[in-house]
Parts: sequence; structure tokens; C-alpha cells
Amino acid sequence: SVDCIINELHTLNSPFGENLKTLSIEYCNMGDKTFETLLLEVLPKKLVYLLELEVPMNNIQSLQQIAERIKKDDTIRCVSKSNLRRLNMSHNSFLFYGRGNCKEEAAILSLLKAFNKIHCLGHSSMTNPNPDASYPDQRALPSNVKFALATNQAGKCLFDGSDGGVDRSIPLALWPLVLEKCTGATGTPFH
Repeated sequence: SVDCIINELHTLNSPFGENLKTLSIEYCNMGDKTFETLLLEVLPKKLVYLLELEVPMNNIQSLQQIAERIKKDDTIRCVSKSNLRRLNMSHNSFLFYGRGNCKEEAAILSLLKAFNKIHCLGHSSMTNPNPDASYPDQRALPSNVKFALATNQAGKCLFDGSDGGVDRSIPLALWPLVLEKCTGATGTPFH
């Protein structure tokens, strides 16, 4: 089961995790609690160099518990050292791009604040060569989620000094230019 895989990754004591760039766990009926363990315990400690996490077609119903844990647990601060760029949660039980669900919207914003390098929530470029056709449709995301993705892509981790390296903060006056370059003429984040 997927729980066995997550437990094995959690107890991993080999350099395997340092070389893994993409992890795909699809059609495994992964629930909220297992996803939370993967995202908040396994990723920041064992899979620090992971760039893409593919978890489509599972049973993830909500991100609210993850958001609550991020807010309450000071040890979760190490997630900002994660290199995760893409998080594909498409075709799960919850559809966070529905504009009426304020709690899920707040949860995804909390997740994007903690994992401040994630700039894509749909399919990866490897599994979907046409990012405009990704599911969930990036264009259908609420504007504040799009903005969070854009600032993450523009290098928010450099701005807030949480990239795990030396302080290379971008001055506030340069941020409009950075965001303009990031979003291009269309006003939507590049993939």
C-alpha cells in the first residue's frame, strides 16, 4: 500500500533521496493523513532535492489539516528548505480552484507560503507538454493563488531570506519588475 511506501521513504538512510528529482504516486488511494506525512515529514527531511511531486488520481480531499499543522508546528519551518517546484494534485477529491471554497483557498495559500518555491499546481512539463491544458486549470485558480504562484516563481524565497543559503534578498523596489518578468504580458505565471 501507499502507507508502506511513505514509511519506507520516512526511514530512508541512503543517498537515494538526494538523487530523486521526481516522485510520482498515482492511483494509490492516498488520503489526507498520508499526504500530510509525505509533504511535512518525508519531503523536508529525506527528499530535500525533490523538484516535482506528482500525486494525481488519489483521495486527497482537503489541505486544511496540512495548513493548520504548518501554522501550529514550529518544526515545519524546515519545509522552506525544500526544492519542490511543482506539485501535481490534479484529479483528487477536492477541487481547490472552485471560487466558493474559502477554507481550501486559504489552505493552498498557506501551503504555497511554506513551500515557497512551488510555482505550478498542475501537471509537470514532463507528463503534460501543454501546460495550458493542465488540470486543474491554472487559469481557473483564484487570483490570490495565481499571485502566490507567480511570486514563488519570481523568487520569493530570495526575498524573504528562506532559501536556506546566504542572504540574497531582493529589494522591495525591484519586485514590480520581477513580477512583470515572471508573468509576462498575459498576467499568468509561466510553467
